Amino acid sequence: MAFSLPVWTTALLLLNPMMPPGVALIHFRETLGSSLVFGALAGWLLSPRQPTAAVSATAAS
Repeated sequence: MAFSLPVWTTALLLLNPMMPPGVALIHFRETLGSSLVFGALAGWLLSPRQPTAAVSATAAS
């Protein structure tokens, strides 16, 4: 899934008769920014966590 998201963003860089280049560039930046935020948030939420007891024991010593 991580490799499929850049395909949609990169497709905006190609010349398209339906979308002027200026609009495509702005939409590319918008899509890239939201994809990066989504990826960072998903990575943070899905990263493994330490058990609470281990964190408390490490902080106490």
